[in-house]
Amino acid sequence: MQAVVMKAVHEVILGIDFLIDADVDWIFSQGKIKLGDEWIQLHKRQKMDDVLMEYVCDECEILPGCQAGVPVEILRPTLNLGSDYWADDPIELEDGVVVARTLFTGETHNAIVRVINLTDDTYYVRKEQYFGTASRVKICDAENQCTNVGQGFQANSVRQTTPSKGTEKNGIEHIECFLEGLPSELSPGHEQIRAFLTRNSKVFSESEFDIGRTHLVEHKIETDDSRPVRQALRRHPVAYLPLIDDYVQEMQDSGIIEPRIGSE
Repeated sequence: MQAVVMKAVHEVILGIDFLIDADVDWIFSQGKIKLGDEWIQLHKRQKMDDVLMEYVCDECEILPGCQAGVPVEILRPTLNLGSDYWADDPIELEDGVVVARTLFTGETHNAIVRVINLTDDTYYVRKEQYFGTASRVKICDAENQCTNVGQGFQANSVRQTTPSKGTEKNGIEHIECFLEGLPSELSPGHEQIRAFLTRNSKVFSESEFDIGRTHLVEHKIETDDSRPVRQALRRHPVAYLPLIDDYVQEMQDSGIIEPRIGSE
């Protein structure tokens, strides 16, 4: 008997060639098969408990006080998951190293997961390191209208927020989450806190690539008389190339990097 091991599926699948070659008898009404001289009872898959497991694709390192996108491979219990939404919960790999929550569809086989290193030491991510599980979720808008996740499935909810009316003209939509999340015990000073945050809204980053600039210090890299070193690019899996291109393009559009002659 031959068996094929697939990382993408963690259940046993009996192929038609195997069923024919082994002369398997299958009684569908009773849910059992006869393999040789032995009858084997089959069990229904419990779809309510479906989870997706995440494992790191390539080893990498995360510098102290930094965040990085780590490519992961998503292992599924079956190939037919549909296009429902899935999300993993934040987990702490060790003290001060946290995996952020990631949202993706059931059609996704690979994803980029954010990892934040709050320690003073470099954290080394191992290839095939376990990064937790993802469960089915439903997407809700500000009025709690949720997308359908399919019949018979339980799901957590992920709220899709939008800025409140009037925030865009005030330029504080990026801190609206802080204003809405003020603890109730601070209610006597809510107005003062809102006014303080609004006055200093420029201190907060508006997006991932809003890293800010200063004219006070100019960074220089002193190379003296050293000649440039030519080094080949590190190979990346083909599935990640579109993601890398999109990320680089976003950095360029945000003014963080710029094209260099001969780099295309």
